[in-house]
Amino acid sequence: MAVLAAFLERVREESMAVQIVGSPDGMSLRIKLQRVQRRRKLKAFTLVLPLLLFMLIARLADRPDDVQRDP
Repeated sequence: MAVLAAFLERVREESMAVQIVGSPDGMSLRIKLQRVQRRRKLKAFTLVLPLLLFMLIARLADRPDDVQRDP
């Protein structure tokens, strides 16, 4: 029984330690990870944005040709 109690105490201490973990500047690691992921997504979008705009403009510029071809 004492072994079980010691095990449960160790599990409780480890779970508390997981909650306390953070970075030296006091910010939660989860928050820092969310910020990094948000920056990565924004960077990826800004890299793809010129291509999307080009494709949109090219498609809109091609529209008058489509209208003239239809009988």
